[in-house]
Amino acid sequence: MSGGGDGVLTPIVWPTYIGVASGINGTVTEPIGHADYERGQIFWTPVDDARQVIGRSRITCPAGEYNFFVYFQHPTARRLVGFVEMDHPVRFTAPVNVLDVEPIENHDLQLAARM
Repeated sequence: MSGGGDGVLTPIVWPTYIGVASGINGTVTEPIGHADYERGQIFWTPVDDARQVIGRSRITCPAGEYNFFVYFQHPTARRLVGFVEMDHPVRFTAPVNVLDVEPIENHDLQLAARM
């Protein structure tokens, strides 16, 4: 039997929900109280012989302009896990919109503590 402390166990926590938000100067605002908004559950799939994990999701959102993806562990709780700024903002003019997000890569995620 080997001695204690032979290694370090480091868990990797993957966010399970993604949403959209508008943001400027490090502050993001998600339309979480809007009746037509729903975060999408992220479905993670191993690819490249399981060397990488890619996610996909579908977000329902009201009209507006959004420039951030926001990540959570719950479909409605306000505790932000992380965020990433979009390469280009998306603008919706219809009252209710569907945004398919793919690929979602965990290494691009910025932790919420950095906000």
